[in-house]
Amino acid sequence: MDAVVLSGSDKKTEEKLGVTNKALLPIGGKPMIEYVVDALLAAPAIDKVIIAGNATLKEYFAAWERVTVTVSGESAVDSFLSVLPYTDIDADQLLLCSNDLPLLTGQIIENFVALCQPRGLDVYYPVVSEATNKMHYPETVRTYIKFKEGQYTGGNVFLVRPKAILGCREKAEKLIAARKSPMKIAGIVGPTCLAKFATGKLDFPSCVKIGHKALGLTGKVVVCPYPEISIDVDKTSDLELVEKTLQKRQVAV
Repeated sequence: MDAVVLSGSDKKTEEKLGVTNKALLPIGGKPMIEYVVDALLAAPAIDKVIIAGNATLKEYFAAWERVTVTVSGESAVDSFLSVLPYTDIDADQLLLCSNDLPLLTGQIIENFVALCQPRGLDVYYPVVSEATNKMHYPETVRTYIKFKEGQYTGGNVFLVRPKAILGCREKAEKLIAARKSPMKIAGIVGPTCLAKFATGKLDFPSCVKIGHKALGLTGKVVVCPYPEISIDVDKTSDLELVEKTLQKRQVAV
């Protein structure tokens, strides 16, 4: 399957981190997005990587094999649309991820794909429990949603069926814009979801049913034991955590 890295501008985060291009944030001597691309290329399940980025990234990755860079759109959904001419729109699976996950590895990508069972659904959405995050990265600060199953945060790597996403563009735009606010997301999906969320009665099977009714998509919530899928770099404390973790990995090698 192909993998897509969404790498549009994120001005708020770039201001917090003091950079003009988040993807090129230097970490351990190389830009942050390179860690993501390295992880994807190291995963046997991935054939090629398509980056929805800009002219700077296009120049940076010009000599890389199995990597193509397109010009991203104004929004995440527009960026997704910009990569479709470079992949098989009729494919059953396409991996999507953000450009700010430098702790990813090829093995984590491979294991996540293996967890996406049964095959044939439209969207596989990973969640990581608060307990898992705190066990491996006690200093990390994430936004958690209270489900019946426990406290979980969303991951930033998804498995999707390309054609299915095209049919729900408008709501997808709103959901992505509200991704930092669980209450706003619940409100966009619908009153049933909002009521269950507000009363703490929302569970994973309900999410799948509500998502199907609201968006027309089939899917699965994938409980993921890999916190690296959820640890994105949005603030200086995230950057410090990532730098420390990568340094430890280098020492271990």
